[in-house]
Amino acid sequence: MGNYVWSAQNRVFLAEALLPSYDDAGWNLSDIIKIDDSIYIEFNGNPPVGKQRGVINGMPAWVDLPPPTSGELISSANAEKSRLKSIADSGIEWRQDAVNDGSASDREIADLAAWRKYRVALMRIDTSKAPDIEWPLKPE
Repeated sequence: MGNYVWSAQNRVFLAEALLPSYDDAGWNLSDIIKIDDSIYIEFNGNPPVGKQRGVINGMPAWVDLPPPTSGELISSANAEKSRLKSIADSGIEWRQDAVNDGSASDREIADLAAWRKYRVALMRIDTSKAPDIEWPLKPE
C-alpha cells in the first residue's frame, strides 16, 4: 500500500514521500510516527456514525462527536422550520386555488383551514429555544 506516518497533534495521516513538502509549509512534524497500513485503512475512511477521528494515547482512534453547539442547534431548527413551511405552503396553495375558483369540496375547505392553522403555529416557533422545541403536528 503506502508508507504513511501519523501526526497526533495534527490528527492526520501523511505520506512519507510528501513530508518535506509539509515541513517546507511550516507544519510541526515533531511527533510523527510510522504506522501499519492496517491502521491507516481503519482510520482513514469514513468514521462510524456518531464518531470522528481523534487521538487516544497518541494513536488514531474513533471518538465521540462533540455535542452540537447552540448555534448548530438553532441552525438545524431553522432548516427544519423552513422545510416544514415549504410543505405547508404546498398544502395550502392548491387548496386555496380550489376555494378561489369555487371547486373546493367541504373536505378541502376544512383541510385548508387546518393547514393554515398549522403554518401559523409553525411560524410562531422560536428556534432560539432549540433543541427544546415542540413542533406542531402536520394535518393529515
